[in-house]
Amino acid sequence: MFFRGGRRLRYFNMPFGSGVTKCPGRFFAVYEIKQFLTLVLCYFEMELLDPAIKVPPLDQSRAGLGILQPTYDVDFRYKLKSNY
Repeated sequence: MFFRGGRRLRYFNMPFGSGVTKCPGRFFAVYEIKQFLTLVLCYFEMELLDPAIKVPPLDQSRAGLGILQPTYDVDFRYKLKSNY
């Protein structure tokens, strides 16, 4: 549990915070995630192990915390592209 000014913080685990405790590097962090994803997509070939799988619904139990995880995993295979 986390406290501030003697009071228990209700939403201490928000990814980038909120209000006065908002992360000043949040935009940089999101940009880094996008850049990493771009590099992965450029350098690797990816394929679903089960092509008939549907997009998983999101787990709504974490709504409001900034993270909505899928209810199940989607398995895939990857390999380095031949031109690299």
